[in-house]
Amino acid sequence: MSVRTLRFYDKVGLLTPSVRTPAGYRLYSDDDLVRLQHILALKFLGFSLEEIANFLATSPLNFREMLSQQKAMLRERRAQIDTVLRAIEQAEG
Repeated sequence: MSVRTLRFYDKVGLLTPSVRTPAGYRLYSDDDLVRLQHILALKFLGFSLEEIANFLATSPLNFREMLSQQKAMLRERRAQIDTVLRAIEQAEG
């Protein structure tokens, strides 16, 4: 994780450090690091930063529902890709 990314997340309110030193350094707590792990996992799953911010602001129940919806969308996309791959394979064969 780059310093630039951490600063950007702070600027947009996605990950605010728990403490700042008198010199302005950002200090992150264990809870902040857990939040960062959630952000990175959601980013890996293809969520936008706006979607991630919304997910992290919702209750755990809504969060699970949104993950379920994302999973359904990904399955649909995978089915579409599989269809295209089969068509390509038929055209090659």
